[in-house]
Amino acid sequence: MADIGFNAEAAWSEQQVAAPKQRERQRIVIEGDGEEQIAAFAENLRKVI
Repeated sequence: MADIGFNAEAAWSEQQVAAPKQRERQRIVIEGDGEEQIAAFAENLRKVI
């Protein structure tokens, strides 16, 4: 291909992805499916995100 002026080079990309540090489980147990329990679950989830 060099005779027609085409220079093909390999295209590649290198990326690095780091995982978040592992955390200890908090062992929070919320029993029930009422609105208060769902709100408590959502609040605990917001704290860790």
